[in-house]
This record gives sequence, C-alpha cells and structure tokens, in this order.
Amino acid sequence: IGKTQLALEYSYEFGDSYQIVWWVRSEQRETRVGDFVSLGRMLRQVVSTTSDASGIPATLAWLKRHSGWLLVFDNVERPDDVSAILPSTGNGHIIVTSRYPAWSSVARTLKLDLWSSEEGAEYLVKRTLRKNDPAAYAIAEQLGHLPLALAQAAAYIDETGCSFTHYLELLRSYPAETLKLRPNSSPAEKVVATVWEIA
Repeated sequence: IGKTQLALEYSYEFGDSYQIVWWVRSEQRETRVGDFVSLGRMLRQVVSTTSDASGIPATLAWLKRHSGWLLVFDNVERPDDVSAILPSTGNGHIIVTSRYPAWSSVARTLKLDLWSSEEGAEYLVKRTLRKNDPAAYAIAEQLGHLPLALAQAAAYIDETGCSFTHYLELLRSYPAETLKLRPNSSPAEKVVATVWEIA
C-alpha cells in the first residue's frame, strides 16, 4: 500500500513542527536497537562507545522530559518487538508502520486502503503536473489502485517526461508472467514488480 512512504511524506510535510524527527528501522532487533541508541547518541544521552541496549533507558528518559519530537518506527512486526523502546510518556509523537493488525491496545490504528480510480488519477495528475487524461484513470486501474505503485509510476512519468498514454503502453507491454516472481506472488507484488521493471 505504501505505509512507509506515507510516514515519510508526513515527516517531510510536518517536520518543521518538530525539533527532532527520528526514523527507527524496526524489522530486525539489531537495527531497532542500533537506530534508537543512535538517537541517544545524537541527543548526547549515550556515550559514543555504547552500541547495545544499555543506551535505551537514558534515551527514553530524555524523550520523557522533552517535547517537540517525532519518532517513526517503520515496519514493526509485532507490538512486543518495540515495547522496550517505545516511549510510554512524553510530549512527542510516534508513528508506527506495520502489517500486523492488532495494535488497538497500544495505539490508535489507521488502516490504509487502496485508492479509487479517481484518487489514483488525481494523484498522478497532481504529482506530475499534467492535465487530466483518461489514460491516468487507466493507469490507476492497471496498477490495481495501489498507492505505492502509483507513486512509482508518477515518479517515472515525471522523471522521463513521458505521457500517461506512453506509460500505459509500457505497463501493458510487461505481462506479469514475464517477471521473475514466485509462483504464489500476490497480485499486488506483481503490480509493484512490473512498475519496478519499467523503472
């Protein structure tokens, strides 16, 4: 869907409202802890030689005492994975991106859905600064209304200067079965793979 891109867009759009914006890559324990300890190092709460979880309490204490911060925990598998580094108090904001649906006991959830054809076409027109065109609707349809795929398509169109019609022709010239994907790949994976193949 594009949850990481949405969090990134939010951090760019509203970053000036915060004194600190910090990204924590959260899929694996090593990167989670490393990114969080790096925050403590940047805040001068953790000595530069600290590379393990021993720097977490000092960083959490700083966040509790200060305001004006945004932490993005990206791609969290389960709430328990970040419980040791997720501030429970303080005057900052936290965004967690995750495929796991059961976060309601920890955070307010926002489910991301596919866009409609109108939303997809409107995004393409706005992002590429082109006039509305029936081909923009066809691209949205061809890409399964996936925001991530539409963002990639818009970037390609913008970068190359091609028309919506030309991009649609490119999409149609890459049948999914020609892509090197697992046999059980989802339709969304096939769409994103096609967009990447074109790029």
